[in-house]
Amino acid sequence: EKREMKIFIRERRHPNTVLSIKGEELEIGIEEPSGKVEHQKTKLELENAKRYPSLYAHTTYDYKPSGKLRLFIDTYTRGAMRRSWHDSESKKIEDRLNEIFIGFIKVANEIKQDRLTSEKEEKERLERIRLYEEIQRQKAEEEKRINVLLKQVNSWSQSDAIKNFINHVKTAAIEKYGKIEEESDLGKWLTWANLQAQRLDPISKLICANKYLD
Repeated sequence: EKREMKIFIRERRHPNTVLSIKGEELEIGIEEPSGKVEHQKTKLELENAKRYPSLYAHTTYDYKPSGKLRLFIDTYTRGAMRRSWHDSESKKIEDRLNEIFIGFIKVANEIKQDRLTSEKEEKERLERIRLYEEIQRQKAEEEKRINVLLKQVNSWSQSDAIKNFINHVKTAAIEKYGKIEEESDLGKWLTWANLQAQRLDPISKLICANKYLD
């Protein structure tokens, strides 16, 4: 705390000791490793080993505390940095606190750099996704406009063909009868056919929809 660090317990599946250094968090722990030594059988165990060799004749081991502590950082870092300190014959952990705190700070800086790098990579990934989606949106919009244009051209072609057909019919009828009565069957048909040609013609609708063409 004098070094402007905070330590607290975080409850997860099991309690974790967390050290906070300038906004970065390190999970730390301390343990006493055990040494493995061959188990010395008692008199009863020796007797049982003779009577039941398949159960008791094999070698077993006892685990005894080493009397030496190990302090470690349990938080992952990309870089190969020192994250563990232990008692030695010449120095105890409590005599190496400055060295340990420097190690804490180095690891915290590495974690910060990893986090910033990850955040940058994630930001770049999201930007690539956004650009890709924008390109796909523009392609879809352009394809939609092309399809509309093709439909307009097709409608215009049909309208123009109907108008030409109407003109041919008028010309032929006038040549034969001299004139066309509006209330006659042919006159009514020509009126209806003209309406269909106008309905199919997209030009007037297109001009109205695009005021800058006025």
